[in-house]
Amino acid sequence: MLTKGVLSKVEVQYPSLNIRLPVKEGFSYLAPIAVTIAGYDLDVHRDDPAFWLSLVCQEDKEKVEILEEQLQQGEIHRGPHRIHLKHKEGYLVGTELWLIPVYREESSLIAVEAIARDITRQEKIEKELVARNRELEVLNQIAYSDETAASITSFLSFSLEILLSVSEASEGGIYLLEENDIKLEVCSSGFDDCLGREIISRADLNAEEDFFSGAYGDPLRNWLVISIKEFHRCTGYCLLVSPLDRDLATAENKRLLKAALSGIGDALSRKRAEERLRFTEERYLGIVESIEDGYYELDQRGRFLFLNQAFSAMLGFPKNELMKKKLEDLCLNWEEFEKAGRTVFESGKGLKGITCTLKAKDRYFFVEVSLTPIMDRNGAVQGLRGFVRDITEKKNLRIR
Repeated sequence: MLTKGVLSKVEVQYPSLNIRLPVKEGFSYLAPIAVTIAGYDLDVHRDDPAFWLSLVCQEDKEKVEILEEQLQQGEIHRGPHRIHLKHKEGYLVGTELWLIPVYREESSLIAVEAIARDITRQEKIEKELVARNRELEVLNQIAYSDETAASITSFLSFSLEILLSVSEASEGGIYLLEENDIKLEVCSSGFDDCLGREIISRADLNAEEDFFSGAYGDPLRNWLVISIKEFHRCTGYCLLVSPLDRDLATAENKRLLKAALSGIGDALSRKRAEERLRFTEERYLGIVESIEDGYYELDQRGRFLFLNQAFSAMLGFPKNELMKKKLEDLCLNWEEFEKAGRTVFESGKGLKGITCTLKAKDRYFFVEVSLTPIMDRNGAVQGLRGFVRDITEKKNLRIR
């Protein structure tokens, strides 16, 4: 085995190189990920090179066993391999592992090196981006349906006019309540005079039977109460109209008021969806711009719809200049990327680990690209999005 002194020297010279294990008869270890990623001292690993195997999470054990069998058979699948380890403090750490074979001059395998990096934060961002993408698709369907913003505003105004006319005729009041019981708008004062308090709580609203049984006194028996139970699920809002004269508490007025409230609920829901969509888009862009890897979005013709600052920096061109280009102009092995893209368009499923050679402003470099479909509301693929990682250093290390 390699001595601790030699290992220490290797670690100083190659900080990204975790460890090198010699291949011998009966070799049964993967080239280990440095256990320091999982919070342990490196001496623990040196004393027991197989220690890291005990840290592999249950879901990844089968993956590790397959890699181990392949190594024993002389097969080297370089990677990347994603393996999750149990940290010393109990949480899971995501790692990306690359295996690099070391040969003698006569091409006989003498050792296997492992390069690993902590990708816990990257995986978290990837999951959040997937969730945001799904949320954006749903919100787009709500916010950009057939009704325009103008028709929503018009419908909302019309509904309020109906409610106001009935309320003023009965000297009642209209209250608009949000989920936290904060009063948003009071249209008249009759409600305050009758109840003797400014606001009615959500608990009161849920007890609809109490209103009609006269639990709050005779003045409430003839109120028209539209329960929060009917509309709370989709909007979080409730409207109350009170008190209604006996002459106004007709079935037609009740129907009219319920229809108006339903319209307001739909309009409020749409407006809230639009606001949430705007907030989600801003947050989505913030996440994309904060990651170290490149990120891109392409249309069906391979033209850039969006790319983050990290990808722009890799290529050495300003964003506005790149937005006028196609990826085909920058990719030297475009045929391979195009083939992978067609597969994604046809299957609707993403691909990872596609290697490309890109032409930057002043250099050529290697990248690993992922491709994920961009779906429209009908589930049809409209474009591609994905991450771009510079692997030039790994390529050069492998060559050395």
